[in-house]
Amino acid sequence: MSDILDRKTLLTDKDMQELLGKNAKQLAQMRYKRTIPFVKFPGEKAVYYRPADIRRWIDRAVVKEAA
Repeated sequence: MSDILDRKTLLTDKDMQELLGKNAKQLAQMRYKRTIPFVKFPGEKAVYYRPADIRRWIDRAVVKEAA
């Protein structure tokens, strides 16, 4: 998991599926509900994820679960 998040480039849906163990439909639902941070560039259909944002999101989820 950490090697995916250590990248300097943006993560794709395929990377996130591997990281979270979710399928494309589940990721789309998470984006729709705004439960996961993502980036969509104007004029592109693809969605990307910033590794730093995902790392913070995972850290917050772990802290919430522990509380």
